[in-house]
Amino acid sequence: MELMLHMCPNCQIQYDRYQPVIEKEFGVKYDMVHMNIAQFVAFQWVLTLTRCAAFRLTLCLLKGFWKRMG
Repeated sequence: MELMLHMCPNCQIQYDRYQPVIEKEFGVKYDMVHMNIAQFVAFQWVLTLTRCAAFRLTLCLLKGFWKRMG
């Protein structure tokens, strides 16, 4: 799985923040991006990503993901 969509914004933040801790606990490397459904919809609507700092940060974190997706 490369992308996990979360309906709950708090869940998205928690999983994104603690993914390294979970990886260490279970000894598994998860290479996935966590996004809230609202972020995903915004990307689908092709919003100008530079309007919002959160989208700019997400875009930077997703560079490898978007390259793989084509």
